[in-house]
Parts: sequence; C-alpha cells; structure tokens
Amino acid sequence: MPSVAPRVALKSSALLGETPVWSEGEQRLYWIDSTAATIHRFDPATGRDETLPVTLTGYLGAMALISGGGLLALCGKRLLRVSGSAAEPIADVEANLPDNLPNDGKVDPQGRFWFGTMHGSVSQPTGNLYSYDRSHGLHRHDGGFACSNGMAWNPDGRTFYFVDMMPGTILAYEFDGQAGSLGKRRIFVSIDPKEGEPDGICCDAAGGVWVAHWDGGCVTRYDPRADSAPRRSRFPCRARPARFLVVAVWRLSTSRRRAMASRARRPSRDRSSPGSRRSPACPWQASRGKPRGIATRRWNGGAGDSRDD
Repeated sequence: MPSVAPRVALKSSALLGETPVWSEGEQRLYWIDSTAATIHRFDPATGRDETLPVTLTGYLGAMALISGGGLLALCGKRLLRVSGSAAEPIADVEANLPDNLPNDGKVDPQGRFWFGTMHGSVSQPTGNLYSYDRSHGLHRHDGGFACSNGMAWNPDGRTFYFVDMMPGTILAYEFDGQAGSLGKRRIFVSIDPKEGEPDGICCDAAGGVWVAHWDGGCVTRYDPRADSAPRRSRFPCRARPARFLVVAVWRLSTSRRRAMASRARRPSRDRSSPGSRRSPACPWQASRGKPRGIATRRWNGGAGDSRDD
C-alpha cells in the first residue's frame, strides 16, 4: 500500500487538539484545544503558536473563520461569534439534550457552517447534524449518531462526506449547494476496527478523501473512483504507552475517552496550558507553508462563494 511520511510541525501540550483551519490571507493555522476551550493560531514560518485572548466556557467542539474577520466558535450549548476577546452568542444548540456535546464543524462552499453533536459518553445515538446560516438559522439535517465527526465536500460540491465515528463509517450524501440540503446517503468507507475509528477528514483537489484514524496511528487517503489502493501514512504513536496525539489519533481506551468527555461538560478553570495537540503535519500539507488542495472556506452567512482571500 503506498505511503507518505509525516513530520511534526508543532509540539504542544494540548489535551485534545481539533479543527485545524488554514487562513490563506494570514498564512496561519488556527486550531483548538477542545477540553481547555482555547483557540490557537500557529505561524509555520516562525514556529510561534499563540492562544487567542477570548475566554470560553464548556467543551469547544469546532471553530471557523468568518468572512470579513473574526471567528465562529461552537462551545457548550452555544454557537458564538468571536472578535478579539469578545464572544457573542448567535444561536443556542440542543438546550433540550443536556448529555450532548458539540463535535467538529466546517464551512460549506456557499458559506454555511455545518457541525455535529455527540452523546457525552459516545454510547447513545443522540447526536445530530446541523447547518447554520443567516437566512434559515439553525437547521437539523440528520441524526442518530453517537459521535458525529469530520466533514468535507468534494471539489464539485455535489458530495458531502460525514463521519459517523462509532460504527466506523464515512457517509456520503448527495449535496445541493444552492438549497443547502442533503439528498440520498450511502456508506462511502467502513474502517476496520483494528485500524482505529475515523475522525477528521478533508478532500484534496483531485477528490481524494483523507481521514485521520483515532487510536489507529495513521492517516489514509481514499479515492472515490476506486481505481487505486488507499494511501496510508503511519505515525509513531499507537504503540507508545504515553498519551501522544498526532492528527487526532490518541492512544486512549474507550473508558478513558468517556471519562474525559464527562469532565469536559464542566467549565474549564485552568487555561495556563494550551494542551497536546493535533499536528497539522498531514500528508495533504506541503512541506513548507500552506496546504495543498482546496482553499479554506470562511463563514459568510450563506451568501455565496466562501473561499478564503
């Protein structure tokens, strides 16, 4: 099976690194430490990583860049607009489901923000899939997930990929970008449990789907055309007893993860340490500077083209 070698771009002490988002205009990589509820900005040219000055409470599931400046943050039971040190609530999320937590999100080609939720113990199928835009507000599209996770769109914007983590599947939906709606769904890939569980995903410019394997020590590229073998890049972390996180692959037992999620429902009090983190050193990233592939998108309320400047 063809493979590519990873490299470490940033060593950190984040507890749970998530949601790497590249800003083309700034030439910076944004990422979050979910359990510490901190947002980070990394400069690959200098190696400097900074924590943004905003104070958030609860489990931070995802963030996205906003067209014109600022960030969206999905934290606790709210979707927030972050500007500097200020965080303004713009939508409530599942106030009627106290055991659910937010988990992962991304901006679609038209500028809507999509995100999922999960059960705090990842044992009950109470998670849902949502989108948010200015015209329709919060809209639920699908449900029945114990742990919703990564999402991506193919280059022509007509297929939406979504991770249903606990059964180990990546789903593929027909996607109507103009309406912001989902059509028929199918299973795109089922991950062998021996290779961990699917977590974050993205699509490259050729339509390949990259997936990071939680507790699998690898990242794999799948070709939707099915005319080539998957490309896999392995990381030196799965066999180590120490907790070491690379691209959302962490050597933790299911019971340990459930305990961590339970603690995350309580407000974080210690923000002095940014946390172990998901490295941006993935095979879809160039060896220096910006990633290859499809441009990062910014939330614009669903106004149209969401590509980064």
